[in-house]
Amino acid sequence: MSDADRENSRKLVEEKIKEAERLRLIREQGANTTRVIKIVVFVVIGSILLYYCNKGSSAENEPRGEKCSDSISAQIAAKNFVEKKLKSPSTADWCSFTEFTAVQRDGLWVVDGCLDSQNGFGALIRSDFTVSMTCNPENWLLVDIKLR
Repeated sequence: MSDADRENSRKLVEEKIKEAERLRLIREQGANTTRVIKIVVFVVIGSILLYYCNKGSSAENEPRGEKCSDSISAQIAAKNFVEKKLKSPSTADWCSFTEFTAVQRDGLWVVDGCLDSQNGFGALIRSDFTVSMTCNPENWLLVDIKLR
C-alpha cells in the first residue's frame, strides 16, 4: 500500500469518526429536547388538573367579584346559588333585579327573589327564594338557601 492510499484510508477513518461523533451529539440533543418537552407537558397537565380539582372543591362557594359590600353583587351570587339547586336551570325566568331584596346585617347577606322554572315534570312553577350568605376576601359562602 502506498503512502497516498494510507493517507486516504486515515482520512476516511477520521471522517467516519467525526460523522459518528456528530450523530451521537444530534441524538443527545434530541434526547434532551424530548426530556424538556415531557417536563413541559407534565407541568401543563399538572397545572390544569390542580386548577380543576381546586375549582371543584368549592362547590358551595361562588366567586365574589370585586365588591362584597354592594347589593347587586350579592343578588348575582344568590342567583348563582339558586341556579345550582334547580332541576332545569336553563328554563329559569328570573324576576327583575328591582324585585330582589338584599339586606346585609352583621356580615350576613340575605337575598330574597323569585323565578319561574320548569320542575322535573316540565311544568312551569313560580318559586320564591331566600339565600343567606357571607362574603370573605375570596368567595361568597352559602349559609342557607330556601326555595318555596
